[in-house]
Amino acid sequence: MSSVSNTVDNSQAEARPSREQCLREAAGVYASWRSESNARAAA
Repeated sequence: MSSVSNTVDNSQAEARPSREQCLREAAGVYASWRSESNARAAA
């Protein structure tokens, strides 16, 4: 079991930068969607 948890930890450590990139992209998508909804509400 310890070997399985070790491989999981290693994969998570490797995926950390890409996960931060995903979070940044999601934040950008949310910001653009929010600005669009605000523009529709103001129109």
